[in-house]
Amino acid sequence: MKKTLSILFILFLLAGCSGSSSSEDCDEINITGSQDTTTDNFKLPECQKSIFIWQVNPGEDGTASVIIHLHHVNKDGYKILVNELEFNVTEPLSGEKMQALAGGEYFFSFENVNGEYRLTWECRD
Repeated sequence: MKKTLSILFILFLLAGCSGSSSSEDCDEINITGSQDTTTDNFKLPECQKSIFIWQVNPGEDGTASVIIHLHHVNKDGYKILVNELEFNVTEPLSGEKMQALAGGEYFFSFENVNGEYRLTWECRD
């Protein structure tokens, strides 16, 4: 657990965000991993053209899967950004999801992970 938290902290630094204690909005996010996890909070601006770009590589068994949820802190529910599962995969699966943001603090949860994944975010307003 301690190793995972250290890796996530490094990823937040690379993402240009310092987590929930920051008073400034993130301008980009870049998250990578290979296991189920929940991130720390990200302070994101209001953005109507918010783009989440994802990729998942197949695991050793040829299966690629990931479910990514976007949670708004202090609000019930979540948005499903990705829900992918494919068998006999030789190439990475990838896609984009546009999801308007109201602004505020958000976090991500990654579930049903099989393979290495990457999630990036940018605002195109």
